[in-house]
Amino acid sequence: MSEISLTTEAFDVRRPTHAMIDESAIAFNVAAIRDRIGRDRHLMAVVKADAYGHGAIRVAQTALEHGADCLGVAIPEEGFALRQAGINAPILVFGFIQPQEAGKVVAAKLDQSVGSLDLLDSLDRAGKNAGSDV
Repeated sequence: MSEISLTTEAFDVRRPTHAMIDESAIAFNVAAIRDRIGRDRHLMAVVKADAYGHGAIRVAQTALEHGADCLGVAIPEEGFALRQAGINAPILVFGFIQPQEAGKVVAAKLDQSVGSLDLLDSLDRAGKNAGSDV
């Protein structure tokens, strides 16, 4: 179990907020969900916003070890951090990106949600330039 103390330094406010992160509870919950849904369905652990303050890399690793198949993040930079930590599972970026960011997303082998044809075309071009047919 790890501990995180939270403060709001920008306003020089000290709050007695204290979060206790129990990795065994995360592991238990993911395994319980996996058992309930079976192996023929995918299970995504959403770890955006630093896993809601729980530590994205540790939560992602725990979730993947206990039954998650893939991960969800809000922005590409969160996916980049997971890749740099050695996580190779599929990662879906939920948030909108600019078409000029497509190359970074493809290079990091992230899956990107698409909300415009411009972005779709940019991702397609970036994939082809990288030698991918996806």
